[in-house]
Amino acid sequence: MSYYPQTNGIVNALTMTGNTLYLGGCFTTVNSSTYNNLASINAETGSVLGWNPNVTGVVYTMLAYGPDIYVGGAFTSIGGQPYNNLAAINASTGIPEVWNPYTNGPVYSITTDGTFLYIGGQYTSVGGVPVSNLCQIYPTVSTPTGWSANVNGPVFVQSIFNNSLYVGGYFSQAGGLARNNAAQLNTITAAANITWNPGPDNTVAAIVPAAGVIYLGGSFANIGGQARNYCAAVSSFNGSATAFNPNPNGTVSTLALNGTELYMGGNFTTVGGNSAGLFAAANTITSALTTWVATGTGNSGNTVLISPWAVFVGGDFSAVNSVTAHGFAGTVP
Repeated sequence: MSYYPQTNGIVNALTMTGNTLYLGGCFTTVNSSTYNNLASINAETGSVLGWNPNVTGVVYTMLAYGPDIYVGGAFTSIGGQPYNNLAAINASTGIPEVWNPYTNGPVYSITTDGTFLYIGGQYTSVGGVPVSNLCQIYPTVSTPTGWSANVNGPVFVQSIFNNSLYVGGYFSQAGGLARNNAAQLNTITAAANITWNPGPDNTVAAIVPAAGVIYLGGSFANIGGQARNYCAAVSSFNGSATAFNPNPNGTVSTLALNGTELYMGGNFTTVGGNSAGLFAAANTITSALTTWVATGTGNSGNTVLISPWAVFVGGDFSAVNSVTAHGFAGTVP
């Protein structure tokens, strides 16, 4: 494992622009210097940068888009200015933008289709406009559009693929149809796809679409008509489960795909019966573990980001591969 900075808490989210890696979570220091819940480092050298927005509250999600880092979580201010749970911060200066579509509940996921942002969470209004748990908004306008999927429970994860928005969480209705915890939504009409319905029996926390297949992680035991513990692949056409079955023994909170390797993080201790603490990677064809090793000591693996320099991991842990690493580490791919 390569050396990278230490936090004194939990890292929930990672995003990158160029060789700058941004960390968000629940911490107050990075390498003993004060950084409240957001920080950035040079991904090549590991040096901590001066970017320091000073967030009062927890950061759950981040998206690098244009000149800004969009952040969501459960916070009340950034840089001493009021921002409730959602904000855009200049990626160079660390100063929050005037864009301020405050939500009345936590934000867990942010994604974009290149025109709009999609904000997932557990709320009933954005910018003072009634909307439940998922909305569409312009990155320069502080109130949402009229697009509404009427999701009746929290949205924890989203991903755009082929002009569709895949969402996961803990809900039973989305886009006008009965949909348990996962749905494919039309980005124009907000309607749910009538064919795609994997129906996981518990929370979905991670979604990674690919050609012909959608990978999901969460707390489920059944999905797509098959028994699948915590991680599965389903058809992008109808949501039926494929043969892929890595079988971790605990919740999967994050997924990242690199070719035929699916990286995962969560609170598991084995994958396919083999020892794998908090982080692992499975071959998408055979379901077997790959040679990547990032054994965490702690409570959870919350995020994985694949870069040219390292596979970065964040979570609630004190060591990775027996090397001290509080909340964040860079590992050899």
